Order: sequence, then C-alpha cells, then structure tokens
Amino acid sequence: MPKYWWVNHKQTLRQEIDGQYLWSPKSSKGGARNQFYDNMRLASPGDIVMSFANGQIGWIGRVAEFAFTAPKPAEFGDVGAYWDHEGWLLPVYWTELIPPVRPKAMIQQLGPLLPQKYSPISALSGNGYQNAYLASVPPEVFEIIAAEAAFSRDALAR
Repeated sequence: MPKYWWVNHKQTLRQEIDGQYLWSPKSSKGGARNQFYDNMRLASPGDIVMSFANGQIGWIGRVAEFAFTAPKPAEFGDVGAYWDHEGWLLPVYWTELIPPVRPKAMIQQLGPLLPQKYSPISALSGNGYQNAYLASVPPEVFEIIAAEAAFSRDALAR
C-alpha cells in the first residue's frame, strides 16, 4: 500500500517538476533535525506525492526510487542560498493535474483529515505552512484532491 505525501515547494516548483525530483537539505539551519526533511528518507518507490505551490495542487507524482544524498541542484540558483549544499534527492515522476485543485476551496473536507502535527497546510484556513516541505497525509486527502481533477490514474503507474 503506497503512502501519500504533500510537498510545499513554491520556491523550487519549476526546477523540481522539470527535473522529475524533490530535493531538500538534510537538516534545518544550524543542523537541527527537521521532520519534513526526514520524510524524504521515509518515502518509498510507488508512494504518491501531491505538489502544492501558489495555493494549488497542480501536479501528482509517483516516487521512483528511495532518496539519496546529492548536492543542491545547480538549477536552484540563488533559491535557498542558506540551505546546505548537500541534501536528499528523491526521484519523482510528475503528472499534471488538469484543472489544478485549490485545497483552500475544500478545507472543510480536508481540514479534519490533516495531521495534527506536521501538517502541510492550516486545517482552518487552508494556507500552506512556509516551514513545511514533505508532509505525510492520509490516503483520504489524496482521494478528495484527486476527485476534483481530471488526471489519469494510469499516468501514475508508469
């Protein structure tokens, strides 16, 4: 049974979608442990990832391999200048959601399902948390989001 993940990546959306991956530092500034970064190592091939940026989920991805140590992608440029130069790279095959889904518009359905701790968005407002990166979510969150979009589930099977 796959796990379901939600990534907040407004700053690096284009690079990560185009490159078919996710990348995060291994720890927060100063070396502090960060559950959202630790989740990169918990994601497994076949897991599903929802891409959240600019208030919408515009892509759904399937994890292709386990995360591995990799340098910060050069295509990030000055984005995340304060991040360590070494982090986790998680290969993900992305499929565009058409139309994109706005979680804020369905927060009454989603809110009660979101994790109490390490939620990617506010269960009350639907606004994304800036400090959240890769968050675990229950399958029901994915089902609600997927029901609002017209993407082919077969695309995730490739």
